[in-house]
Amino acid sequence: VIPLWPEGVPNAKADGGVERFEDGRVYNVQVPTLTFFPAPAGVASGAAVIICPGGGYVRLAIEKEGSELTRMLNRLGVSAFVLKYRLQEYGHPAPLQDVLRAVRLVRSQAKELGIREDRVGVMGSSAGGHLAATAATLYDAPEGRTGSPLDAVSGRPTFIALLYPVITMKDPFVHKGSRRALLGENPSAEGLDRLSMELQVTKDTPPAFLVHT
Repeated sequence: VIPLWPEGVPNAKADGGVERFEDGRVYNVQVPTLTFFPAPAGVASGAAVIICPGGGYVRLAIEKEGSELTRMLNRLGVSAFVLKYRLQEYGHPAPLQDVLRAVRLVRSQAKELGIREDRVGVMGSSAGGHLAATAATLYDAPEGRTGSPLDAVSGRPTFIALLYPVITMKDPFVHKGSRRALLGENPSAEGLDRLSMELQVTKDTPPAFLVHT
């Protein structure tokens, strides 16, 4: 388990309460981490994927949409990192800061971790897919930076995989629970645009693998 913010979590809440693990899900994340599952030496390809479990930015389905994927990726020679990111207790931009910090951290330690810095992807399911999409489109966003020296490392994923992702923040297709958790009950028009990922794609957005089920 690798702490994302050993120097201190940005805007940490002194009265944030206790993190809970119930029925394979994590609630009330206060200390974001990466859990590393290295690919076996005989098959390791040098590729790595940071996994963002779903849960509507209210909880993290850490077993179903986290640990189960690591085994599949490891069999393919891909090292995996499960990201435990901040949720509704913080709202935007905390999850964005966490996923970009994860990319920068993995990339900065690529040699020690036995991976290639040019093969660091992000995969997410449901709301975790939305977070992976924010990493792919807002990797240079000022709100994704915290003033850390690691901000100098590229946060752009090499590729992303979006599994039945939340994408838009706009009616009628928005997942309302995710929007509420990220932006509150009465989000601004600017906030809706900023976190509607279909509006943020450019020619520099990394390639995406999409799954809908």
